Amino acid sequence: MKVKSITKIISLLSTSSLVTLSITSCNGLKLSNSNEIDQPKDIDPKPDPSLPTTNNKPSNDPLVNQARTELNSLINDKETKVNLYEDYSKIKETLESAYNSSEIINTNPDSTLEQLQKAIADLQSAIDAAASTKTDFDNNNSELVTAYFSLKTILATKDNKISELGLNDIKYNWIKEHINSIYNSANTIINNTLQPVTPLDISTVNTAKQNIENSIKSTDIQTYKTNVDGYVDFKKFPIINDAEHFKGTFAKTGNQPSDKTIVAYSSNISEPSYKFAKRTIKDLGSSANPTDVAWIYDLKSGENQSASYDLKFTYYGGSSATLYFPYKSYSNLITQDNFALQYKLNDGENVFDITSLIRDASVDDVKVAKIELTGLNYGDNTISFSIPSDKKNPIIGNMYITLPNYSGSETKVYNSIFGNEADMQNKNKITINFAKGYGLANKSITEIKKINAAINNNGTATDNFVLGYVGSRDSGSNNDAVNIRYYSFYVNAPTEGLYEISGIYNSGESRKLVFWTKQYNNTETDGKAQFKNLMSSGSWDNSLKSFDSTNKDDGFKSTLKLKQGLNKIVVSGDVNSSNANLAPNLGNVTFTLSTSMSSSK
Repeated sequence: MKVKSITKIISLLSTSSLVTLSITSCNGLKLSNSNEIDQPKDIDPKPDPSLPTTNNKPSNDPLVNQARTELNSLINDKETKVNLYEDYSKIKETLESAYNSSEIINTNPDSTLEQLQKAIADLQSAIDAAASTKTDFDNNNSELVTAYFSLKTILATKDNKISELGLNDIKYNWIKEHINSIYNSANTIINNTLQPVTPLDISTVNTAKQNIENSIKSTDIQTYKTNVDGYVDFKKFPIINDAEHFKGTFAKTGNQPSDKTIVAYSSNISEPSYKFAKRTIKDLGSSANPTDVAWIYDLKSGENQSASYDLKFTYYGGSSATLYFPYKSYSNLITQDNFALQYKLNDGENVFDITSLIRDASVDDVKVAKIELTGLNYGDNTISFSIPSDKKNPIIGNMYITLPNYSGSETKVYNSIFGNEADMQNKNKITINFAKGYGLANKSITEIKKINAAINNNGTATDNFVLGYVGSRDSGSNNDAVNIRYYSFYVNAPTEGLYEISGIYNSGESRKLVFWTKQYNNTETDGKAQFKNLMSSGSWDNSLKSFDSTNKDDGFKSTLKLKQGLNKIVVSGDVNSSNANLAPNLGNVTFTLSTSMSSSK
């Protein structure tokens, strides 16, 4: 009964009649029973299964099921379809959005037939639109698309190319990393796809492609690998006296004295007027110069000027390397506090102070500096050595650069510095080449000269180089280190033990040779070896003979005890009573291990 009719009846009937009417109303109007207890309302009422749903079709309607199956089929192909556009970010994003919307409808159990059908139509439309948009993009940007996919193909072959170029050896890591960086830069283009936020320009793609092609040219890579191989043992950089190396204005401009051919001494010399000195060989004639032994004597600049010694080198071995060079002092008047040495790398602002590494320079010993270089360029580098205006540098010899921390490099560097030539068949046999190795005379009269002769008159005559004017007194009457002429050289022993001494010599009369370890006139056990009756048949100019243990002097040894590593050896003539005798001219000397000993450094 409608509300308006009920209101009219209420106005005509009495109270009692109203009660009766309410009870018998056609719609069963019911007054609440005041005696009943109010029950709490269900705040989450369950649907009455007997009532129909509000969907247009029930969930088991075959048409709904068919539509859902069709939508499922489209959605199941999502990954395949979307991946078609991995290089088209905008198309991919739009298509993924359409799939996501369809998945929401598909996973909703209450979706109606109409909703499912619309989702199917919308998704299919998006799929078709993606294909059409891609086709239009490709047609409108054909050159860009071609270049892009060409670049992508190149990137996909990177690992094979690295392997093909032989760059997987750890020593070539920097070459490999350099190439990887170029590939990675190009890969950014691919990651941003053909549709980045900022439109992609074909020149960007072509440049990236060209950069890769340039970086992997096999001829260039082989050059880089050969360069690295050259630093595995070491690369030697002799000191060169020219404007390319000695840069700026130097305080010392004189030439080395002609009477100082050894050019480095174990006794004090006066303040030099020259900045550079190189060993010279007497009677060299037209023969090739066998020595590059040289020293930087003074890096001091002219007043208010700058000066440096620049070492330029090309390097593909990494951002770091190890630098070695020999150093010593020329005068005891230069104290440790006076020494300084610094360098700059590639014209950078940083000045690296390496004074602490060379402050122990002494007159009577050659030491080797070891410097770890960092921050190197890929390719060309320059190290510039200099000193503060109020300091002096130790004299510095030829420079060596190796790969950092490479096994065996240091031993080979030392061998080269000191003219140690290892025997290929016997690793415990070392020959000292006096012409090639750094060493110290204590008197300027000592020289190295060439003799062309066959040793022991056997075989073909060859050029050999011998130390002359060793032994006897240079001045005075005392047989001490100040007066006796001797020469110091270094043996890099592969292991500790007793070493037999042998060699070649030249002498027109019978003479003796004496060798000591550490210093002149060393009295330690196994610290002295002496040889007698050394006379080569022939003149002083064209005869050479060998000596060995059969020439051992009576009451003396033919061996010296050497520690593993560098050993300072001093050679001179024999001294007895008040006599100090000349030594023969001494050629290359060989040390061969005869008795190995446990280390006792």
